Formats: sequence, C-alpha cells, structure tokens
Amino acid sequence: MTRTAETTFFHTAIRAPEIEALLAETLPAVARDVASLLEDEIASVCLGGGYGRGEGGVRTTSDGRKTLFNDLDFFVFTHHATKRRRRRIDAAMREIARKW
Repeated sequence: MTRTAETTFFHTAIRAPEIEALLAETLPAVARDVASLLEDEIASVCLGGGYGRGEGGVRTTSDGRKTLFNDLDFFVFTHHATKRRRRRIDAAMREIARKW
C-alpha cells in the first residue's frame, strides 16, 4: 500500500492563521473578478511574489491585529493578445487592483 502525504500550501512565512484565512477568502474573490473580464486572450493569472512563493510577510498592528505586510503580485499570461488588447487587460486589472 502506497501512502501519500497531503501537502498544504501556506502563503506566509510564519503560517499566520489569520492571514492564511484572509487569503483563502480573498484569492477566490479576486479570481472571480478576473474571470468576469471575459477576455479570450487571458490564459492564466498567477499569484507571484512573496505570497505566491509562501514567503509572504505579516505585520502586527499596535492593537495586535495581523495584516498583510506586502501587496499581492499577480501575473497575467495571455494567448497572443495584441498590444491594444493587452492595454485593455492592463486597465481592467488596475480596476481590480483598486477594488482589492
């Protein structure tokens, strides 16, 4: 019998439960917003940077609350989008960034 270990990915270096829970709620919501763009040229959107590598920072406020230390870095990959279409995608992503 072969046994496989279940792997859990953490976004923060210290595995802060509060921030992991926040990201577990936020990332799917951001994904829904990106999916709503209905851009045929978008192949994928990946979370990069520290949180994408599992090295994200956590800041503790003066009242003891934990928050994200860094911003979330998303990388958009396209299917042969024209320069004009990439500008539209960039503008739409900026709007999503402002919202979040």
